[in-house]
Amino acid sequence: MEQIIPTSKSVQPCSPQVTFMRECEAREWIQRYRSKTNQVGSAMAQHWWEVTKANIAKIRGQDGLDTLIAEMYRQRNDANTLSSRG
Repeated sequence: MEQIIPTSKSVQPCSPQVTFMRECEAREWIQRYRSKTNQVGSAMAQHWWEVTKANIAKIRGQDGLDTLIAEMYRQRNDANTLSSRG
């Protein structure tokens, strides 16, 4: 199977649909991690997440993983900000 490697790392603005999909995916991974923590405990969930991140990096590359993690942090911080206001 041939791997496609991007030739340019230029940053282009994302369309609203792409932004929405990234936000949804980040929330989904946060939910999966919380669910895994409830199922198997914190230590095993952390191990599962490390393996999952390695798999994502293999598929998308490190930049893709970094983008996902940054969005997850943003989502988590936004949720914390909203809950502290109430």
